[in-house]
This record gives sequence, C-alpha cells and structure tokens, in this order.
Amino acid sequence: AEAGEAEADEAETNEVETDEAETDKEETEETGSDESGELTNSSEYGIELSAELDDHGNVKLSWELMDSLKDGQYSYIIYKNDQILDTVALENDQILCYEDADVIASATYSYCIELKGDADGQNAGTYKSDYAYVSIPNALNIENGYITIDEDMEVLELNMTGGSLTIEEGHKLIVKRNVTLKNATICNYGELYCNSNFEATDSRVYMYYTQDAYWFVGEDITMEQGTMELSRGSARFDGSCTFNCNIYYYDDFQVVIGGDSRQDICIKAENYYSFPKMEIVNTSPEGVHFQNAFRSNGMALNNADVFMGENKAV
Repeated sequence: AEAGEAEADEAETNEVETDEAETDKEETEETGSDESGELTNSSEYGIELSAELDDHGNVKLSWELMDSLKDGQYSYIIYKNDQILDTVALENDQILCYEDADVIASATYSYCIELKGDADGQNAGTYKSDYAYVSIPNALNIENGYITIDEDMEVLELNMTGGSLTIEEGHKLIVKRNVTLKNATICNYGELYCNSNFEATDSRVYMYYTQDAYWFVGEDITMEQGTMELSRGSARFDGSCTFNCNIYYYDDFQVVIGGDSRQDICIKAENYYSFPKMEIVNTSPEGVHFQNAFRSNGMALNNADVFMGENKAV
C-alpha cells in the first residue's frame, strides 16, 4: 500500500513539473524570449506600439523596438483594421512614427506594426506589435436645430446649416477639424476651439463676457457676410483671416494674432470699430501681412514682423 502511495506521489510530482514546463514554454512563446531574456527570432512581438488622436483629428502612431532589434534597418508594414495601410522603411536612428489622417467620426480603429528582419542577419524573421486602438469622437451636425453645450465636449468636426449652438458659461467645445457654418448662429459664453479651418457664410458669431474665448488654430479663417459681435473676451487667430462681414468689437475685447507661419489678414467690412487691444505674437520671419488699413487703440508687437501688404510697416 505504501509503495502504491509513493508511486502516486511521484506521478503527481511529475505532472506538476510537466505543467510548469508547459507554462514556461507558453510564456517563452508569448514574450519571444529564451531563458537568458534575449528576444528570439521566432517571436511575434518585439515592438511596443502606441496610438493616439492628435489635436487635428489625425492618428499618431509611434513605436519602440526591443534592444536586440535596435541595430538594424527595417521595413515596417502598418496594418489598420487588419488591412495593410502602408509600408515604410526607416533607419534605426530615425523616429519611428506614422500619421494616419484617413479617419471618420465615431469609428474605432486597430493598428499593428509588422517588422521583417534581414533574412541573412541576426534578426532574421518576422516580428509584430500587439494591437493599439483609437476611438474617433463624434461629429456635431446641426440642421435647423437648437443645441446647448452644458458640459465640456470634444468633437471631430462641427457642421451647421441653420439653427443655433450655445456654449454655456464655464464649458468648452473643442473641434479637432473644420467648423462650417451656413446661415447659423453660435453664442459663446464659454470657450470654442477650432483646431482646423473655420468657414462661415451668412452666419452670426457672438461672444459677450470677459472670460469667453475663441481659438481659431487652422490655416484659414473665413467669414462671408453675417455678423461677428465680439463684445468682450478674447479671440486668437493662428492662420490667415478674411472677414467680409459686419464686425463689432467693444472696449473689453482683445484679439491675438499668433501663428508660426505667414498670416494674411484681410478685413473687408467698413463698419467695424477699432480694435481696442491687439497683441501680435506671430513667430515666423514672414510675419503678419495686413491687406488693408486698420485701427487699434493698443497694440503689442512682441518683436513680430508686421507688414501692410508686402511693405514692412514695423
């Protein structure tokens, strides 16, 4: 009986050792490392991938290689939703990154990077990253409706045909891509950030309180017809601007011109009051080009280059 129990104990011990061996094998296959911790050629991994949505609604991919892969030159196959998106060749001293601008609102995308090593080199084989996921925010589309923003919100784009949008005090609306208004109204009691282009036709844009703010970060800001009544608060323009509309500024309003490339400012309206406060913080040597004369009760240039047309004014 005792001999039988001993044999049973030994069998259980062997079974445990077998299970541990299987576990070690699975971990080695999963991590792609041998007992020394070095990456093996049979690994599917070896690339650490991250993906995020930038301020302009584009997906930014960046990745790092495990140490044993860092001395090579590779071609990287980029997968999007398990379909080949692109193939790029990068030197090992280059920044390993990629940008995908082809995304749509409300979608979720998966990304994966595959590396093919030199068949004759020490890193021969195929290595793959794990998946990274990015969710794209919704678009805000308004057609003859009335929407109130009573919480902080981030959207891919804002499209309005008729209707009205109100941003309540203390809240912000961030639009990563374009804002397009047609016969629409925005009443801003908070903050509106347009990170790409702004185009308004026959529309009305209002701002009333000193804490209110508009940020127009895109390359082109255009308003044809309609009204801009920016009684108080501040507005920053980082791109070229064309205002062919009624413009009203009052004593508590400040405008900031702050791009990092050439800016052309064209104000076609004849009924606007002088800018009470203007600060120019453009950092480009090409400077800010005003296409017509304007008035300002107070201007801070901050060493920026200012032109009237193509002639340097300051």
